[in-house]
Amino acid sequence: MKKLYLSFALILFSAVLIFSQEVLYNEVEVSFESKGFKLYATLTLPLNSGKDFFPAVVMVHGSGANDRDESLPVSQNVVIKPFMNIAHELAKAGIASLRYDKRNFTIIKENLLENGMVNVYPQDFIDDARAAFDFLCSTEHIDKNRIFFIGHSEGASYAPFICKDKQFAGAVLLAPGLERIDIMVIKQLELLISIYTQNNVSNQYQSYIDQYTLMRDALKSQFDLLQSGSISEDNYIMGATPEYFRRWKKLTENTPQDIAAMTIPVLIINGTADMKCPVQDLKNYESILKKNKDLEVYIIDNMIHELTDQQLNFEYKVTEKIIQWIL
Repeated sequence: MKKLYLSFALILFSAVLIFSQEVLYNEVEVSFESKGFKLYATLTLPLNSGKDFFPAVVMVHGSGANDRDESLPVSQNVVIKPFMNIAHELAKAGIASLRYDKRNFTIIKENLLENGMVNVYPQDFIDDARAAFDFLCSTEHIDKNRIFFIGHSEGASYAPFICKDKQFAGAVLLAPGLERIDIMVIKQLELLISIYTQNNVSNQYQSYIDQYTLMRDALKSQFDLLQSGSISEDNYIMGATPEYFRRWKKLTENTPQDIAAMTIPVLIINGTADMKCPVQDLKNYESILKKNKDLEVYIIDNMIHELTDQQLNFEYKVTEKIIQWIL
């Protein structure tokens, strides 16, 4: 009988725990338009906080056709979802959020390519983020004076353009790319080649070294052609048209200076194990970035670019810092 009572108590405790977790926030499927394009999103609202209005964040993805959670399959059975983790943790602290499917994700998902919708450029992603801000401004229970920007990687690099002339209360830049995009891509590949070469004691990594070397050399040739203006428009670069890369390159020519010129508080978060946007870049541009007197840099040990530790567990120090910074 004691075992039965114990089992019942454990079940009851588990049910209470699950219930308490479920009522901490409410998620609503919403949509909004950005210059005629429909974007699908999740609005996450805190519950039981005793407040009528909440501070809120707009979350803006990194490069690629990302869904609203920034889902990334990292193994056969593991998918990390950093934006979902951020939204839920912020909601538990009383902060609302809007995360949306990226434009190119929706185009692929809904087979819109067949209708000729292929001319997507970086400015579209900037416009979409600005439309997300406008949507939050028109949403009930949102404190319109306390809407913050959160951008990851490419999205973080676009912060100066997204936040310009919009009344964001502040901007969080997660692992921002600070180099011009063509320079950054080559540096990423060279870093990978260097790491694999250093550990290639028994030639076990030679295939990776060869693969990344070929990729680096091919991209260098394409970037040289792009720079000289002699590249064929049919010569796609990393799956994107040359015109896309021209515009992307132009937007990232002066990223550190653009961030330093922002007129709102800025928090930059990066990890020491990030091989795509290394901490060293922050150090290289520290003197420029610090011209923004309301800019803070926060470094997390052993965090990789995808906002996880090296065992691919979401790094909750990210949300702890964001919550502290916002509240």
